[in-house]
Amino acid sequence: MFANYVLPFFEFKIYFFPAHVLLMNLTDAVAFFGGFVTKDIYRRMGIGYHLFNKAISLSRGRKVVLESTWQMPQKYEKRGFVKEFNFYKVSGILRSWTESSSCGHQKPPWGTSYMIRPVKEDNIADVCMYDKSISGNNREPFLRKVLLNPNTIAYCAVSDRGDVLGLLAVRKVDLNRTSIFSFYASDYNIAEVLLRTVVSNPVVVGSALSLYIPEINPECMKLFQLCGLERDQSGQKVVRMSNKDFSENIPWQKVYSVCCVGYFNV
Repeated sequence: MFANYVLPFFEFKIYFFPAHVLLMNLTDAVAFFGGFVTKDIYRRMGIGYHLFNKAISLSRGRKVVLESTWQMPQKYEKRGFVKEFNFYKVSGILRSWTESSSCGHQKPPWGTSYMIRPVKEDNIADVCMYDKSISGNNREPFLRKVLLNPNTIAYCAVSDRGDVLGLLAVRKVDLNRTSIFSFYASDYNIAEVLLRTVVSNPVVVGSALSLYIPEINPECMKLFQLCGLERDQSGQKVVRMSNKDFSENIPWQKVYSVCCVGYFNV
């Protein structure tokens, strides 16, 4: 018999038998599937198959997104999932930003001035609209709980016209580790200023950070090297997959990292 545990904030549904899986209904349109493990001695008995189908049924018609190691996408392709894009892992110790490591640009190339502001109640609605313009999904309930949480350090770039041009948030996982939330910016210069603002915070300087960045945006690696991160020596890749058509309209040149939902669930 499957055991069902509903955890606060997300609609987490974890099923334990000799196997377990995690399904998070993030929005009305999107669910995240992960943590799919079957104990070795119970494999090839059909348990994982039934567990997988049970978890997918709980998405109730949402697009289900999962992340597979690069060696195993065939397992999910057999179940109707298609590859969307690859991530690769970068990691290191966050170091203080110095002016010598900056490219020196202060404004976007089109000349619009902007300010870096903390995400607060008075601008959260605009931040959520910006997130929707990038991700294609309305994640406002999720974002409000994450970005307004006092344990989250969140900044946005806002133009002189009031338009949000970028978003970056981080949270300390423990004394020695930091996790990054979705990192979007309208251009590289804004991304750099956002990252410089966050890593200048003494709360995160000196902590370890590991994250997956989209291979499709070549500027990501250049940016994270400025604050002490390098591509992981293991060469580890993750394949993002989904069971429904993926929007080809996502502006990948604006995506520098994606949400590590597991560290932002409270």
